[in-house]
Amino acid sequence: MEGTKFNSLKRVLNSVNAVQMTRSNTAIPGGEVFRENYVNNFIAVCNYIAAVNSTDLPALRKPVAHWNEYSTALINAKQAAIEWTNQIAANLKALPHDLIEKNEGMLSVFNEAVELCDQIIEDPTRKRLVTNLEDCIDDATRNINKMLKELSHVLELLKKYHDSLPNQAAELTKIANLAMADKQVDQNKIAELKQLIKNANSEINSLAAAIGGLSVALAASIAISVIAVAAAGPFGMVTWIFTGAIIATSIAFIAIDSQKIVTLKAKIKANQESMDDYTADVAALQNTADIFDALAKQAIQMEECVQFIVDIWEALGNDLNNIKQDIAKAGDNVGKKEWLEVKNSFIEATALWNTFIEKVALLDLDNVQANTSKLELGMTEEQVKAACERGETKDIIEYLTA
Repeated sequence: MEGTKFNSLKRVLNSVNAVQMTRSNTAIPGGEVFRENYVNNFIAVCNYIAAVNSTDLPALRKPVAHWNEYSTALINAKQAAIEWTNQIAANLKALPHDLIEKNEGMLSVFNEAVELCDQIIEDPTRKRLVTNLEDCIDDATRNINKMLKELSHVLELLKKYHDSLPNQAAELTKIANLAMADKQVDQNKIAELKQLIKNANSEINSLAAAIGGLSVALAASIAISVIAVAAAGPFGMVTWIFTGAIIATSIAFIAIDSQKIVTLKAKIKANQESMDDYTADVAALQNTADIFDALAKQAIQMEECVQFIVDIWEALGNDLNNIKQDIAKAGDNVGKKEWLEVKNSFIEATALWNTFIEKVALLDLDNVQANTSKLELGMTEEQVKAACERGETKDIIEYLTA
């Protein structure tokens, strides 16, 4: 005889599916965009942190307006960046491992649930088996809640800096703009310099996709960026952060002497040399503020990546709770057909979990490293290779906190 229908099982895992539909740009099934968002955002944030760590108080040629306020704001901003590294970067690096460590326990629970459903289908009157199934769902929920607690901790840290870093960047920009408003400043030259540096950044960033001999996936794991040095001296120092697998194959292919870059370097140099001392100092303040602004925006994107993982876990927990509630409400009036639906819901949950873990495994950040070499615009392949071989390759957290 047909039993009572389960209300939610017609839309099995509807909460998880809803999360993925509304966040299709990072959906787990595709995997690649999800990986690129997490890994590339992490590398990009680290790159900006490295730029911030290399940014010191400018050696001014002439005092500029509001210098005392700016120096205080810069010290505060650098401290916020250091705290971000110490409190968050290490957690983000460990997060994929923490998720994978839950794999065996979650699979065990799902497999047990499927086995219990098979036994209940054979004899739906065995109430003890139903109770065991409810306990099994509780075990899965506890695992999920434990992981959510860890994820929420990372997310709370990220949200702490959601306002902090932008506020620090905004303060630097505000003070730099006050200095910019001084009638002695050649604003057109500063605007031209900022655009040239922006163009150089874009050109350098495009190098990763053009590195010979590497697959697109490997090339995407390299982050190269221009640092606008916060001093009246030359702009154009470059940092290089990458995944460890890259180091052996990519050094010989990286060259930053393309015609566009060489031309941009010459224009940047000419622009700087044409500035008076006061304008050059204000330009240094402006470009330092721009680095912090870029860091703040990139950090927010990293927060969105973690929020998506949290949403997936919360949705899975909600769906399992809905299944348990259906079982409790149905009571004894459940037939074999309905228990087959329950079994299928756990099979679907297992498949979704396996896909999730498969994609999380791609988020491995253990091999994200940096090279201490000092690269400059206009270097040839040979010069880049020699500089990198002289430099030291370090774990990313060690590099950022050195």
